[in-house]
Amino acid sequence: MKQVFQTEDGSVHQTAEAASKRERLLESVSNARKLLPLGDNEYSNGSGYYQLTQQEVGTFKTQLRELIKINHPDLIKIYDKCPEGIIGRYLCDSDSPIYSLYCTLICIDSSNKMWGQPYFACNPGSGKQINLRKND
Repeated sequence: MKQVFQTEDGSVHQTAEAASKRERLLESVSNARKLLPLGDNEYSNGSGYYQLTQQEVGTFKTQLRELIKINHPDLIKIYDKCPEGIIGRYLCDSDSPIYSLYCTLICIDSSNKMWGQPYFACNPGSGKQINLRKND
């Protein structure tokens, strides 16, 4: 019987080292997500957005890029060329936890409003113009 190692997200690894690397990545993704102030609202249906600052978006993008650079060095040139492009497909196909951060990135429109779906980031006039962010 061969020993396998399971991580918090349910993925199975052949070595403790591989499992540990995955756990560190999961923690890094979780920390990057905490850079954006989210409330408890369910807003995926266009019922509002979270207004972010330029600094919050910039910090989030920098962290996302760094995670791609470290964990998917073969993809960094593609990300740098077009952050909202095909990179999402590659991250999804590789079952990377970083994909969830990419999905968040494509929900941020040009006015730094974070919507619940990419559709509303591309069509911000289609969603309710309600800022769900509580005053910090």
